[in-house]
Amino acid sequence: MTGDQVQEIIDGKSNKYGKIPEASEEKFALMVFLDGPPGVPKMEVIAVRPQSNNEANEFVTSVEDAVSAAMEVTNTHPSSFISFAVDGVSCESKHVQFRICCFLSGKCNFTGTTDTNHNAKSCRYQVIGGGDLVGCTI
Repeated sequence: MTGDQVQEIIDGKSNKYGKIPEASEEKFALMVFLDGPPGVPKMEVIAVRPQSNNEANEFVTSVEDAVSAAMEVTNTHPSSFISFAVDGVSCESKHVQFRICCFLSGKCNFTGTTDTNHNAKSCRYQVIGGGDLVGCTI
C-alpha cells in the first residue's frame, strides 16, 4: 500500500475502504535492548494496535507469543525476554497477575509489571481520584 492510498483511507476518499474511524488510543509493543553496538537504538517499536480507551484485548498475549516464537526460531536463550510492562489500567491487571503467578511457579521465564507512573500521567485521575505516584495495580 502506498502513502497516497493510506492518505485516501484517512481522508475517507478510498473506494475500497471508505473512511476508517480513528482510534482513541494506540497500544505499543516496544523491545528494549540492554546492550548493543554504538549508534544502534536501545529501543525499537515492534508492534502497534489501534484501540478504544482502555480496551481489553489479546495484544499483550500476541506479542508474548511472537517474541517466544522468534526466540525459539533464532535459538535465542529464553532469559533474553525478562518481562513486559503495561500501563496499569484494570483491563490489563489480570494478565499481569497471571504472568507473575506463572513466573513464580516456574511455568514461564518472564514476568509482567505495570507502569507505576501511569496514574501520574493521568491528570483526570489525579484530580478526581486523588491518586499518587507510588504503587502498583497488582
